[in-house]
This record gives sequence, C-alpha cells and structure tokens, in this order.
Amino acid sequence: MRQTPDSKQIEQKKHESGATMESGELTLLCSGCGASLEYSAGARALKCVYCAAVTEIPRAGEDEVDATPDHVVTLVVTRNQLEDAVFQHLAEGRYTPDNLLEHATFTKVEQFFVPAYAFTGKYEANWTASFGYNRTEHYTDYVKDSRGNSQAVSRTRTVTDWRPVNGSDSGGFSVLTYGGSRLLDASLDLTTRLVERCQMKGDLADYSASFTSGFDVEAYSQRPNEAYGNRGEALVNAIIDQGVKQHAQGDSQKDWHWTASTQKNASRVLIPVCHIVYEYQGKAYNVWTDGTSTANLVADAGPEDHGRRRAVRYGFMPALAGVAAFAGVAATTNGQLSALPEVPLMWAGLIGSIAYGVLRRHSILSYSLKLRHAILAQRKMATTNTAYVDEAERGRLMESCKRPDRPWLAGTMKDSVILPLASVAALAFVLTPRLHEQVRMHAQQLEATAAPAVETPAPVADNPAQPETLAQATAAQPVTTASPEPQQAVAAVEASAAAAPTAPVQAPAQIADTLVNTATPAQASPVAQAQVSVPVPVVDVLSAAAQNDWSSVDTTADRLRRTDLASAVPRDRASARAANVEGKAALGTSNYFGAIDAFRRGVVADPVDIEIQNNLGFAYEEAGRQQEAIDVVTDVLTRSPRRSSAWANLASSLAESGHLPEAEAALSIAVHYTSNRDRSLAFLQEQAAGGRSDAIKQVSMQVSQRALDIPIAMANTAKVSTATLVQPPAPALASREAPSKGDQAYVRSINQQLEQQLKDLGTSK
Repeated sequence: MRQTPDSKQIEQKKHESGATMESGELTLLCSGCGASLEYSAGARALKCVYCAAVTEIPRAGEDEVDATPDHVVTLVVTRNQLEDAVFQHLAEGRYTPDNLLEHATFTKVEQFFVPAYAFTGKYEANWTASFGYNRTEHYTDYVKDSRGNSQAVSRTRTVTDWRPVNGSDSGGFSVLTYGGSRLLDASLDLTTRLVERCQMKGDLADYSASFTSGFDVEAYSQRPNEAYGNRGEALVNAIIDQGVKQHAQGDSQKDWHWTASTQKNASRVLIPVCHIVYEYQGKAYNVWTDGTSTANLVADAGPEDHGRRRAVRYGFMPALAGVAAFAGVAATTNGQLSALPEVPLMWAGLIGSIAYGVLRRHSILSYSLKLRHAILAQRKMATTNTAYVDEAERGRLMESCKRPDRPWLAGTMKDSVILPLASVAALAFVLTPRLHEQVRMHAQQLEATAAPAVETPAPVADNPAQPETLAQATAAQPVTTASPEPQQAVAAVEASAAAAPTAPVQAPAQIADTLVNTATPAQASPVAQAQVSVPVPVVDVLSAAAQNDWSSVDTTADRLRRTDLASAVPRDRASARAANVEGKAALGTSNYFGAIDAFRRGVVADPVDIEIQNNLGFAYEEAGRQQEAIDVVTDVLTRSPRRSSAWANLASSLAESGHLPEAEAALSIAVHYTSNRDRSLAFLQEQAAGGRSDAIKQVSMQVSQRALDIPIAMANTAKVSTATLVQPPAPALASREAPSKGDQAYVRSINQQLEQQLKDLGTSK
C-alpha cells in the first residue's frame, strides 16, 4: 500500500535545498535567478541555462544516519540475571546432556544497544469485501432404485449468499524497526524477536549519554525512509489489515481490498540487547535476549545427548517385535481381523510391549530433567546467602538440591540382556495363541482328511495348478473338458443347471404342498407369482428345509455336488479378477447391465472361479432377470452345495418372483450353513427393516423370527487349514446317516468362505 510521506521532514528539506515536492516529484530552483531546473538522473549538480549558476542537487538524508537518538529504552537485566536465565535454559530440553550445566563455560557475556526507528501515527482506510450469509435450501433430487425407476427424494444443502460491502476504518499505529546491521549477521531472526517484539519492560526515556555509558552502542546504518520501506511499512500494513477485518460480518468473508493514507512520525530509539556465548565439548552456542526481560530468550539449538536418544529408541524394540508378530498373525487371516484368536494373552503381549517402550521413554526423560534441575538448584544454593533464610525455606532449598534416584526403567546398563528378553517375550505372547490354534487345526485336518480304506479319493490331475485362494482350491472343477469359446463358456455356465431335471417350483405336487402348508397366513405373496423353473434336486433340498428336516437338508444338499467336472481347465486369473472388480464397481452404481457384462467376461476368463459366477447370479437378480439368476445360482450350488451366499441369492430371486415359502426355505438354508450366526442374524434384521421390496422384507422377517430354531451345520463349528485339503469322495459314497470324514473336511473348507460371502452380499445390497 502506498503511504503518504512524512510532510514535516520534507518541508524542512525544502527550505534547506531549494527543492520542492509536488505530486511526489522533485522540482529544483536555480539558486541564482530562481528559474526552474530540469532534473536528470545521475547528475550531482545542475547549471542554469539563464544565468549559468550551478545548483547542487541535495542528497536527501545523508546526515540522518549519524543523527543523535531521540529516545532510549533503559537496560534493566543485570549480568547475574542474564546468567541465571541462561542456566535455566540449559536445564531444560528432552535430550540435553545431564552434565551441560557443570561443563558449559561462558566465553562471552555482553550487553549493548542497537539502533531502531519508532514509527507512530494514524491511518484512514477505505475497504471493500464480500460477506457471506449461509441459509439452508430444500430441493428435490431424483435417484434410481434397484429396478431403474426414478424416485423423488427431498434433500437439503447449505447455500451462501454473498453481499458486496464497503466501509472505512481509522486508527493509530506504533511499530519498531531495526536500523542497524549487526543483528543481521546472526542465523536467528534477532531483528524480529529482540527489536520488533521487545518486551519494553524498561523505561522509555529521552536520550542521554548517561544511559549508554559503559556499553557499546551500534551506529545507525539505515535512514528512516529505508527502514520504513524495508520493514516498517509491512508492519503498519499488518495493523491496518487487522483493523479493517474487524468489520467482518456474516458467516464467511472474501475479496478483502483496502487503500489507506497514513500520517507518521519517525523517531530514533536505542534498544538494549544481551548476548552470551557458551562452549560445550569444543562447540560454541549463542543465547540472546533483549535487555528488558529474560523471558524473551532466543538461542541456538543446544547440544544433545545422542546416547539417551538411542536408549529411548532401543526401548521400543519389544514393541516393534510385538507389532511385527501381530502383523504376521493378521496376514494369516487374509485381512479378516475378526478371525484373529480371541485370546487375552496375545493382546496383552502386544499392548504390554508398546506400554513398556512408552513408560521407559518417560522414565528416562523425566529422570534426566529432574537431575538437571537438581544441579541447577545446587548452583543457585552456592550463590545464595542463606544466613537470612528461615528454616522452612532452607529445607525447601536443600530438598531441591537432592539428586533423584534412577528408576529401574531408566537404567540402560543391562539393555543388552533386558531388551532381547523383552522382545522374545513379546513375540511369544503374540505368536503362541496363533501357533497353538494352527497346531490344533492341523491335527483336526489330519484327522478329517484320513479317508477310510473303503473310500477312494477322487482322482487328481498330474501336476495340477496350485490354486491361489480357498475358493479356487475347493471349486477348481471345469465346466468343460476343453477351453470353451467365450460365448460357449458363458452359455455353459448359465445353462449348466439344465443338466439336472428342472421343474417349476410348484411341481412335483407333494413338494409344493409341503412348502405351501408351512407358510403362515402372513406369508401371502405381496407380488404376483412369476413362473420360474428350479432343478428338482434343489427343490428337494428346499422341501426338506420347509419340513425342518435338517439332516435330510445336509444329505440332499451334498448330493447336489457334480462329479462329472474335469480336474483342470485353462484359466486366466488376472483377467477374471479384474472383471470381478469391474462388476462390483458397476453394482455399486446400480449399473446392473454393466455388472452382468463384466461378470460374464470373468466367467469366460476363469470358469472355475465360483465367486464370480455367484456374483453373476446376484447381478441377474438385481436386474430383475430372476430365471437367469436362478439358473446361475443353482449351478453354483452344484459346485458348492453349502455355499450360504448362493442360497441367500436363490432366496432373493424366489421372493422377487412371488414364491415366498420357497424363498423362506432357501434363506433358512443360508442361515443353516453360515459360519457367523450373529452376523447373519444382523443381516436378516436389516433386510426385514430396509429390504428393497416387500417380498424380501417379509421373507427376512419370517426367517429372523425363527432363526434361533435353525441348527448350525456341524461342519461350520470348526475351521481347517487349506494347506493339505484333498478332493472329497463322490457324493454317492457318502452315508446318509454318518457323512464321511472326507466330506466333512470338504464342507469345512467350503464354509471358510461363507463369512466373507455374506459380508459381500450385505455390502452389495
């Protein structure tokens, strides 16, 4: 901002040199005849063209630098106070060496005065700005539901109304700026801290040599206008800006602009400054303060005890070991933290190792600080005359001089023994529960996979491809024996349910009667029934569930598993998983046709990936293509009869088709095979309250009300490792009364996927 010049000083210079200031331009008059002279840059004197008189161009302000100061701020900090303040400063800090107060030596203690300019005056400013006032606005938004229909939704948003405002402001200012050069050589910002922010605890007196007698006084090296342009103007503008913005109104402001005119006076002021240089281990450190208060202390970064810093860092070695062990345990759960062992020992090891590092750090740092304060108190005690101090005060002084005892956590002499032992203990506490669980699961796996002599495992292809996930390991059965063409692969997946006999859900008659008779009056279909076909073996499972014959459910479901699948099929895992991610993203934006296209491409790339096929069925269901959804989901069930999410998808398709008793049976089977009963019940309650259709709400309500009566499948009560799973025997060899151990191992491996599948199902819906 442009400021008006100091009119008093310029008028004085006008008289002395014959120069006048008009509109900010310098006009010179001939000293001989009074004619106007033209000024040229770089000229030191001008010769009049009329009378040939030579007029010197005044060099403004050349004598201002050596002028006598106007005021002086008195020095009130004594040398002893300065040294005490520096010792107090050395006693602080986290990593300050404990022996710093005893080994630091003062090599320079000086007090001197530095030149400064005090600019005082007043200003008048005109400003403009925009003030914003918030209000709440109601509007209607149109969103698409799961069927693609637009629905009106009322929403609110905050709108800011901006109003242009202008005004004026006036006030006074008083700033100090440095007028010398000595403080500029320091690496610290001394001019701001010691001059501009001077505490001014001393008196401001008219200058007299008696105030500076015996002290060095730095000479002025800047003229007033130079000091004002270099720094003073910015300080004044900051004061004006602060004053202008006090007129702010509304909830928010922007576009501040102002112009101001000022009237200022400049005076020379001497500011006292104190400086101490101390040395420690051959290195010098500076401490500065203004001469009016030791509270305004500016110092170089002090020395550090690197040994203490290392000791603090080493104290977190057990915590690092505990966190690394915990990360390793978490990695074995494929990111599912809910699968971590619920053993207090593991959490105690992790939290205890972290707490040890934190407490040790606090103990080391607090002991060092107390020790330095005790040394400082001893120094003060040595320089204090205690003859006139009462007993109570003398006792407090003696107590403060007592050096503290080192806590056992702060002791670092035995770190080479204690820290490794603590790290090993942290590892043991965190890893032991998981290792114990792994050993137990491995024993169960060996027992489950030890097939009887009369049972022959299904053949395994030579050099089978190692599956990357459990879903691939348990579903690595091809749709065809050869690599299908893209359209053929999709057709094979979507039409595979036709390999088994199919019938409308109303046939055969005895099954339909059983399902309908189990329905309560509240189950009257809220939508018209659509004719859909379900394979007869799947209808048999639904019939058994409707009769609450859960033993038959397990046996009949296991018979769904197809045995005519090849042992290997060409698979493009990368393309399939990329298509799966694309399909999920499309589901998230209700782009069901895009999701169907993506999942179909995923099935073509990897026909064995049962998760992608199940997602394809869910996408068909969301798109309202219920028969196609049922075809794909029932094919999933022929590969994984106990896949809880597939039964839940089948239930949704049946409910949307108006077949509520059958949907209730399918959803009951999903609850029967879930591996997380609590999460499934929560999902049912959410669907009953906020399902996308009345049919789904009704079915979810019916199943949730009797969910506690649905037994948990036996294979879901234990989890096994997939490291040594073998292919189960054909379902025809399984006993209806007592499933084989091979079947149990297979079912347990399948159900390890159910929790994540139900979670994905809940997220998608």
